[in-house]
Amino acid sequence: MTQAFWSSRICATKNLAVVVSFVFLQLPTLPYADESLCKRYAASPDEPGVEGVAFEKLDTKKALPACERAMKDNPDDFVSAFRLSRVLLAANRAEEALPLVKQAIEAQFLLAHNALGFMYLYGLGVDADEAKAYEAFVRGHTSGHARSTHALATFHHSGTYVERDEERAAELYRQAAFSGFPDAAFALSQMLWTGDGIPANPKEALRLLYQAADGGITDALNDLAARLINGNGVERDVNSGYRYAVKASQNGSGYAAYLMGFVQERGLGGASDISSAVWAYRVSSSRGDPLGHVSLGRLLLEGKGVKRDLVRARDLFSLAAESGSIEAQARLGEMLMSGTGGPQDVKRALKLLEAASDHPVSKYVLGMKALEKSESKLARAAGLELLRQAADSGHADAQVEAALILIRKDSGFVNDTKTAINYLARAAKQGHPEALFQYGSRLLDGDGVRVNEDRGLKMLEQAAALGNVRASAMIKIHLKIKEKEAEQLRVTKALCELQIKNYNRGSYERDDGTRLYNTRNGKHWFERSGRLVPPDQAPDYRCPQ
Repeated sequence: MTQAFWSSRICATKNLAVVVSFVFLQLPTLPYADESLCKRYAASPDEPGVEGVAFEKLDTKKALPACERAMKDNPDDFVSAFRLSRVLLAANRAEEALPLVKQAIEAQFLLAHNALGFMYLYGLGVDADEAKAYEAFVRGHTSGHARSTHALATFHHSGTYVERDEERAAELYRQAAFSGFPDAAFALSQMLWTGDGIPANPKEALRLLYQAADGGITDALNDLAARLINGNGVERDVNSGYRYAVKASQNGSGYAAYLMGFVQERGLGGASDISSAVWAYRVSSSRGDPLGHVSLGRLLLEGKGVKRDLVRARDLFSLAAESGSIEAQARLGEMLMSGTGGPQDVKRALKLLEAASDHPVSKYVLGMKALEKSESKLARAAGLELLRQAADSGHADAQVEAALILIRKDSGFVNDTKTAINYLARAAKQGHPEALFQYGSRLLDGDGVRVNEDRGLKMLEQAAALGNVRASAMIKIHLKIKEKEAEQLRVTKALCELQIKNYNRGSYERDDGTRLYNTRNGKHWFERSGRLVPPDQAPDYRCPQ
């Protein structure tokens, strides 16, 4: 075939392609295209055979135009009507959603009953009406909709509109959980853990908790993570607990981020990683979790793993205290009492410390105040009791202060050296500089404890590294003493060896003319009288080693 033939065929093909493209460009958009987009962006996860989008994750900017076009193309499509109602509710246009929900209900679309129930329950586009909400949930439950069954269970559990009935609530939760609704599994697990109106069943509670966590329920992930990390009601498994905390944190949980920091700071899953703990606490705090505020504030206060920032620490404690955190109230009260990180405010400090009176920090501060400011023997005794309570709870500062009082003979209290040393040991284990100094010094001297110079020096070195000046001085003094002792030992040993050498100069001449020297390495010993004696009766000169 000629080149001209092929050229004509290629041109014809190109022209046909242009024509076809033009025709398709002129065709109107097919109705099912908008319906498909509406399904992708706004379908409910409860729709059979559809992955769906959770209500809180709806992207109204994408879903709204897609579903509006779908309804415009097919006004009688009740499924698209229901999907559009979800989007309108998410966009705070509840009044426009109401007729679409009713349209879906009239078409026997069962999921719409649940939507109507929530609209009446929370007054979305309608006047709040618990009776109508309950009625809508009953219809959804009767039709087999698990979400409605769960909602109905909450009515009976809380006593909303109907009389509180834990057994009925548990049964409804069980039905919804059996249908695969994870929220219901979590709710029932909480009832079974505590025996809330029904017999407690920890084994079944744990099974349901795993079901809810595997279903992605953030509260369930948090609860399971905390239980596994702390061994609360389950066999302790820090690594598994940490993995569940990571999943919950990915869902945006501030509490989960705190749990991650808790594990990292204490090295529960391995070595401590304070930098990662600081990061996790920052995430938790940024999400508004009070435990994240307190933990980050504590590290900022101590300068542990992060640059010390007393002002920021005080602000974080203040935020957490407003959320009702007892620890935050106690720590903020301590800072206000001393004027740390900001102005002193004794009046407010006392109010916060009294509100958090059961916390060790409050007991420590109030106990020290009573001991320092009061001249009354009774008040001082009460102060020491608060201090000991804080110490028994593990507060390191309280342990040191209580120990020093119990050891001192002029403190005005009965001496209790055994308890004092125990407090010092516990505080030293927590890395308290003064406790390391006090306990380390006692290990060197054998004061109340068995002498252990190596361990004592290590403690003093730790205390010195943490800024304890007296520990540095004690190390220098101890080293000088050891040098003097070593020199004295060297001199003593040299003198002893000289004495033995002089003694060994004597000898004994035997009948055969040989001479036996008086040496410790010989087979025999002799006295200067010349009499041979067996080794076990010979003089025993031993020099210090």
